[in-house]
Amino acid sequence: MTKKKSMWGQEQLETLSTMHNLAGSYWRQGFIAEGLQLEEEVLKQSSRILGEDHPDTLLSMSNLAVMYSDLGRFTEAKGLQDKVLETQSRIFPDSHPNTLTTMAGLAVTYWRLGRVAEAADLEEQVLEKRKFVLGADHPLTLETMHNLAMSYGKLGRAEDAKTMLERVVEKSVRSLGYAHRDTIKSMNVLAQAYRDIEMEAEAIALEQKLLDEDK
Repeated sequence: MTKKKSMWGQEQLETLSTMHNLAGSYWRQGFIAEGLQLEEEVLKQSSRILGEDHPDTLLSMSNLAVMYSDLGRFTEAKGLQDKVLETQSRIFPDSHPNTLTTMAGLAVTYWRLGRVAEAADLEEQVLEKRKFVLGADHPLTLETMHNLAMSYGKLGRAEDAKTMLERVVEKSVRSLGYAHRDTIKSMNVLAQAYRDIEMEAEAIALEQKLLDEDK
């Protein structure tokens, strides 16, 4: 128990936790303004009472960044994600799951800001560490591969995108099955990647496979 935490009191901390949960509930139910305002207040109070390095503060910061990103406020989202990542990199091992989650989220923000090369650089780092920590077939590893392939495609690296998506589809089919939404998503993107390099027959065959599995 930290000194700040003991001074503030368990009852007030539970209130702060309730506010955080309510903010998330508001957001999911479509009460955007209410959820955003409440999460901003949670972050303000948590930073003041617990400090900016506290896990609860970092969680609130991360959640608020997601809200900002969903609202198209990408610069504000990036500012929060940068702060979270700086703190996590300082207090956690560099392969800590929380740090990798923040890096992956920041890569998405880079993508939305049009900074695709920086997104790809982060995704490559996350992929290497997730393979080591979680394994090559873990859903989060496959998600990172999918996102990196999308970045490669945007950067004009069509062959790299195709090769990576083929690996994602192969692993997804084996571990998740054809009917899983992540497999379907990657197969659709792979079909487009085939078309980008004029492999029309492969694209058609893959789309036919999707239709056959949907019956």
